[in-house]
Amino acid sequence: MSTLNILFEGWRFIPHGRGLAGQGLALGLVGRPAVRLFHKDLPWLGASELMAGGIHAPLREQQLRQLMVPSSAHPPDMVVRTGWGDEAFERVSAPALVLAPTLRAKNLAAQLGTFRSALALTKRGISLWAPSHWVRNHLLNAGVAENHVVTLPFGVDPKVFAPASTPMRDFWRKRFGFDGFTFLHVGTMAAHTGLAQLVTAFARVARRHSDARLVLKSVDRLHEGPRALAGALALLTAADLHNVIDRISYMGEAVSLVEMAGLYQASDTYLAGHGSSFGRPTLEAMGCGTPVICSEGGPSDDFAHADVVLRAASDGARVCSEAMAESMERLMLSNDLQKRLSTASPVWVHHAWTWAHAAERLLSFVPGAPMRAV
Repeated sequence: MSTLNILFEGWRFIPHGRGLAGQGLALGLVGRPAVRLFHKDLPWLGASELMAGGIHAPLREQQLRQLMVPSSAHPPDMVVRTGWGDEAFERVSAPALVLAPTLRAKNLAAQLGTFRSALALTKRGISLWAPSHWVRNHLLNAGVAENHVVTLPFGVDPKVFAPASTPMRDFWRKRFGFDGFTFLHVGTMAAHTGLAQLVTAFARVARRHSDARLVLKSVDRLHEGPRALAGALALLTAADLHNVIDRISYMGEAVSLVEMAGLYQASDTYLAGHGSSFGRPTLEAMGCGTPVICSEGGPSDDFAHADVVLRAASDGARVCSEAMAESMERLMLSNDLQKRLSTASPVWVHHAWTWAHAAERLLSFVPGAPMRAV
């Protein structure tokens, strides 16, 4: 059996969704017979100081550091690129999968320019990687040919994102200073993810439930979380703002994946917005057994069905704050619903949505790749 050479191009040590996607896929293939892995670190908009160690457990970190640099002696059978910005669509050779561009940008001109660069890749036989059918449909509507779009979902590490024992959950709640019924949301805090609607929904719930808390988690080095939160709070009435200002916590520091799992495990409910391409934090929360409330019509529709999450109606392309608030209160008041979701969701995620499953899916796009059941 010949050895398959796969070159990953992205970031091994940046806690960004695209970086974590490349890291997860590579780790899903580490130790795989007849597969040789290489890695090339791309620049992060020229800011090398964003590189961070300690995201993964020591063994996983070592495995990432030991990935070989590209070699002319071993030309890649497949390039998998997960970069961000213009560098994601430059100087890449077929056969390759390139993670699709963001569907939103600061302005229309920037978004159209990015799509033109991505479309140029497809004319050279390079496929765009859509992490969800939601993204796939956007790409097709934007003019990408169907045979140039590959749907390859993200995953989770089931050894990290799994339910915690009661003592461990108590440890994490004490570590993070959680009290009361804690809602959690993780992400970029950008307007299109529905942050304002989530904050508004929480304000509605907080009027009737004094024990309700909301925790928002982002990474300040990568996103503008504090500014986004200030904008969302500015939309509240004076009475609602006064009621929730001391009950909303923001976390902007980068943490390890183990700490992220602890954050989910310490929370009572995870609130999912629309996300930007897949909704990876939603999947991670489900893997940890945290009950999830998910708005309909977004990228997480692929895996967040009604048997494993509580689905709230969406308002077109946005989170509906009224429906979200109703779902939040329903979950708060039903121990049976909490238990059902916390039991069903990790079983579902670990059965079909791990990085091992994603890696096997990746190999299905490489001619002659050795396949195995997951």
